[in-house]
Amino acid sequence: MTAGEIGPGDVNDVLDRLPALASKRLKAVVAIGTGANDVYRLRLDDEDYAMRFPGRARYIGVDAEYDNQRRAAAVGVAPAAVGFDRQSGAIVSRWLAGDPGNATSGIDDGALARCLARLHHAAAPFTDTIDPWRALAWNLTPRARNDARIARLASRAAERLGDLPATAWVNCHGDPTAGNVIGDNDDPPTPRLIDWEYSHRGHPAWDLAVACNDRQANTGRADAFLDRYNAAAESYGATPVGRLALEVLRGVTALASAAWVLNHDGDDAGVNRALDLAARWLD
Repeated sequence: MTAGEIGPGDVNDVLDRLPALASKRLKAVVAIGTGANDVYRLRLDDEDYAMRFPGRARYIGVDAEYDNQRRAAAVGVAPAAVGFDRQSGAIVSRWLAGDPGNATSGIDDGALARCLARLHHAAAPFTDTIDPWRALAWNLTPRARNDARIARLASRAAERLGDLPATAWVNCHGDPTAGNVIGDNDDPPTPRLIDWEYSHRGHPAWDLAVACNDRQANTGRADAFLDRYNAAAESYGATPVGRLALEVLRGVTALASAAWVLNHDGDDAGVNRALDLAARWLD
């Protein structure tokens, strides 16, 4: 079973295999296009759920993804994961009402910074530790390595990563971009993170860098975001993340993004934008 081949019949099969949901009446199934995964919104009795079938692009196994989401949900930064079907890899979660998260939809930098601090330091430890180089190298397929620009920046990234001060690994979402941040219906909205296939224990600046790049934060905005994050993390007794780490990982995560877009036949403009950003922070 692969992405693009899922249908309502498969949804019913999964529900039949999940004891907590098998007795509920399926009233509606709506397919939601997300690109890398097949996702359905389900109405079971009078409650809404999301059923997500895995794609191929991931750092960790689906069972670890499910465990990590459950741990994040326990501290309020993810939707409740209510079922995992090992046969298909499908994960069923509570549906989150709200909009994808960016500044225009009400999720400001401070709210996201506090959400990430809570994820990093309050949740039970995640499965799988992945250092920043391994996270980058995962995207450096032969196709990406054959691009001279990527190869040069990958060499530079290896040098810059050697400058990072030692730090304790934390729980990372891995990809806290706008499409993976949902603002609930509170006023102001509280962010919740979805899509945990890249979740891992890693450097705390990884998530901060992805968020800053996604929000196209200039240096001043990124510094303010980092200050808000460190203020929230301090309440958990965490060591502050330094600006050097954020800058280096802004370059590394931008390079990983460029390689990902190239590997998935994305447009040249998207690759070039990501490479320009990577060069800005790595050179």
